[in-house]
Amino acid sequence: MAHGARQRALAQEQQDEGGDREQGEDEEGARVAEISFKITGHGSVDLSKALESLAQDEEVKPSVEASAAVELEGEGKVLWDLAAGRVRTFEMRLESKIDLDVKAEADVEGETFQFAVKGRIPGTGTWKLETSAP
Repeated sequence: MAHGARQRALAQEQQDEGGDREQGEDEEGARVAEISFKITGHGSVDLSKALESLAQDEEVKPSVEASAAVELEGEGKVLWDLAAGRVRTFEMRLESKIDLDVKAEADVEGETFQFAVKGRIPGTGTWKLETSAP
């Protein structure tokens, strides 16, 4: 399938799946399509070894169990140059939530000390991309 025909088929498929797409011209007169999207994601990371390594040069070396769960949610827009078959601009804004769960234990002079903390760190981020003509 030719490049242009493939792009038209993909654009039609995206419209058929309920995506938001508008066609028009940019300030330079190029034919463009604006495609809006929503994004969600989640993941987790084990922070235990990283936090234990912070105390590697200390006299007391704690045992640490720590994890972070990350959730992302946002939306954005892509301005697609229909004639050139490439992205003109991209913008995305995300909100994030990082849930931390940390437990540590250390022996100091024969006594065991335990520490536990749970918390949430909210955040936001914006990503922007602009391309120049080839």
